[in-house]
Amino acid sequence: MWWPSPSDYQDTVQNPRIAFSDPALRDGAVVSDALGLPKPISGSFATVYQVDHGGRRYAVRCFLRHVPDIAQRYSAISAYLGQVSLPYTVEFQFLTRGIRLRGQWFPILKMDWLEGERLDVYVARNLNDPTALLQLTRRFIELAFALRQAGIAHGDLQHGNLLVVNNKLRLLDYDGMFVPSLRGRASNEVGQPNYQHPIRAARDYGPHLDNFSVWVIALSLLGLALEPGLRSDFNVGSEALLLERSDFVNPSASKTLTTLQQSNNPTLRYLTLTFVPYLFARDLNSIPALEPNAIDRMQTVVAAQPSLPDWLRDSVPAAPAATPSQVPAPNAQLGAGWLLDHLESAAPGRLSGSFRAEKSLLALVALLLLALVVVMLMGPAVPPTLGLALLIVLPITTVLALSFGFSLRYNSPERRDAARSVQDLIESSADLQRRESALAYTLTGMARAEQDEMAMLVKQQTANINQEKTGLAALDQSLNTELAKLQARQKELADKKSALFESALKQMQKEQLERKLESYRVSDALIPGILSRELKQALARHGFITAADITNFRVNVLNATKRFSLINRQGVAVYVEGVTPKHGVALILWRRTVEARAKGALATSLPTDTATRLGKRFQDELVTLKLAEIKAKQQTQKSREQLTESTRREHERLTRAMQELPANYRNKRQLTEQELNRVRQAIAERKWALDLARRRLHSFAHINFFNYLRSIFGL
Repeated sequence: MWWPSPSDYQDTVQNPRIAFSDPALRDGAVVSDALGLPKPISGSFATVYQVDHGGRRYAVRCFLRHVPDIAQRYSAISAYLGQVSLPYTVEFQFLTRGIRLRGQWFPILKMDWLEGERLDVYVARNLNDPTALLQLTRRFIELAFALRQAGIAHGDLQHGNLLVVNNKLRLLDYDGMFVPSLRGRASNEVGQPNYQHPIRAARDYGPHLDNFSVWVIALSLLGLALEPGLRSDFNVGSEALLLERSDFVNPSASKTLTTLQQSNNPTLRYLTLTFVPYLFARDLNSIPALEPNAIDRMQTVVAAQPSLPDWLRDSVPAAPAATPSQVPAPNAQLGAGWLLDHLESAAPGRLSGSFRAEKSLLALVALLLLALVVVMLMGPAVPPTLGLALLIVLPITTVLALSFGFSLRYNSPERRDAARSVQDLIESSADLQRRESALAYTLTGMARAEQDEMAMLVKQQTANINQEKTGLAALDQSLNTELAKLQARQKELADKKSALFESALKQMQKEQLERKLESYRVSDALIPGILSRELKQALARHGFITAADITNFRVNVLNATKRFSLINRQGVAVYVEGVTPKHGVALILWRRTVEARAKGALATSLPTDTATRLGKRFQDELVTLKLAEIKAKQQTQKSREQLTESTRREHERLTRAMQELPANYRNKRQLTEQELNRVRQAIAERKWALDLARRRLHSFAHINFFNYLRSIFGL
């Protein structure tokens, strides 16, 4: 069936009065370009023109290919969209007799013209405005959710079919749309390749159809919003926003997917890692929808309130919630440090006590030293060396005695406990800080480990798929080789059988011909004027009785007396006296005449019993070859099923591993962050306790040997 081309439509719409059947379109004006020609918007399925009529603008879709049931599809789509009344769709009219070309009517679609920006144009204008792109992503996910709730699938979600009108999204191009009343049909298109799963086919047609496209568009918008390095890859007017079909076919080599997986934004990283397993789906029904709150779902870790005294707890503000990317900094202040800073430390004072023993000791030592000095000055009663030694030993002994007295008097258990508490808290704080560093290092390495593990799973999944393809191809090649050998052997047997049957048939025909020729006697041959009765008798005497006995003649040039001879059925040349060449030629012609007559009555096929008997020689081997062929096919099919099943199990295992990976690492991060927060809380509590312990120890600071001496002397 002939169908108009874009150039056919271009020529026809120049005269809308003749082209259109709809009154508004017929009386309207087709919007033209700078050259005054109709300005088309071309797509893969239709060419769109803008028609103005009475201040109202219409979009006219002219279809570029014939779809047999397009009228029924649009009727069902129009009825259902009118029933659900979504804010994202545009009312339309399907006109069966819409536009006339070469005397023939063709369908068109008429709808209100929307003034807005195509999705990629809007993205280009807001490329450096992450907030606008994030808001756009949320609006798009809400649109997808509304379609899914209504049981609708657009079928070709892409930047060219999404229009931003007054910051709201509107849908265009409903050619491949699914509504519940169209269930059971095949899709009439497979969508733009850069937004569709590689296995998308016409059989895929249902409410799940948009799930993959929604993931692609949402991740593309989020990537452009949150990863500035990806914005250089965006090109307005291209066939994709960010992700392309090549990323879906070979995800392990995709730079864009790698960048998204390595994003510092945990939500984007998590969504990308969740999306990657869907690239290996064997059924589009297994790809789940993107939930409306997906980009708002952030795992939070609430910092626990540190253990403070009851009378201080109300004075300390609650610690703010922390996201995975905003873990509280180490050694965070608890908010009660101001109190410790403002507590007044007790000034060291004079030690209490009578110190009578110490004073008596000092008095005694002073008297001894005085007496020793006097003795040394009065004469040699005491050797100088001994005197000097006593002068040195007495003060040292006194100091040691006072030190012993100080330790006995002031080495209290409270002071020892305070010192030991400070030391213990310092050591435990150091242990906690080492634990904090280890947890922070572990947390930092988790993102990289997650990416590496996902990359490994992707490579394994790709290798698994390639292994299946290679294995199936090898099995098919092996089967084809084996079948070729068996078929060659069958042909060889068939040729042998055919040759045997042909040989047997020729032999049977030869025998039949002999019998037929033997029925024609020379004596009965009517060759007037050629063979006389005497000559026939001579021929009979030499064995030439029937036509079967005369096969040919021979001329002997060396023997003039016996120059002409007849050849009998044994191939022997026999000279018959009186038989001249003239007679011989006549006999040969007679033989050929009756031979031709006899050949016409020969059997053209072997008798059934003979054919069966001869065929038995090959039957067993042919059956064996047929059985070998069947067995080879069955074994190959079994091997294919085993390989496919093994690949399927491995595919499911790897898919589960990829699907569980983001959640597993998210849980690991959450647990690690919670542990890190607990450690930091413990560090803060140790700091508080250490400050208190140091202040308690500081309360014993005035108890020292120097102050002890001062107190003895009453200073």
